[in-house]
Amino acid sequence: MYRYSILFLLLFSCFSNNNDLNIISNIEFSQYSKDDITLIDVRTLKEFETGFIENAINIDFYSNSISSKISLLDKDSKFVIYCRSDNRSTKFAKLLLESGFKDVNVIKGGMIEWVKSGNDLIYPNFN
Repeated sequence: MYRYSILFLLLFSCFSNNNDLNIISNIEFSQYSKDDITLIDVRTLKEFETGFIENAINIDFYSNSISSKISLLDKDSKFVIYCRSDNRSTKFAKLLLESGFKDVNVIKGGMIEWVKSGNDLIYPNFN
């Protein structure tokens, strides 16, 4: 009986969080209205400064202040998250879901796929 309880808990935890996580393609992302989403780049600031998707805000996944930055976000907003590949963005998305956020999306393949598909990047102006 104990084994079945653990198996049930493991299955439930795997499926409950992933059901709300939406992995989207570059094409699906391009169909979203930029006014209706909060686009988050979870790469480091140094990575972000090498080019980012237009309208993205940077929240470094490795930052010590990540919890406080999450607490400033509106849980009712629609979020699209990306990183270099989609590893950190998926982890960040799961943090949001565990914190009660409802509409969380990750761009499949992250910046690697974004650039590979020929999409534009924005570069910071340091002047």
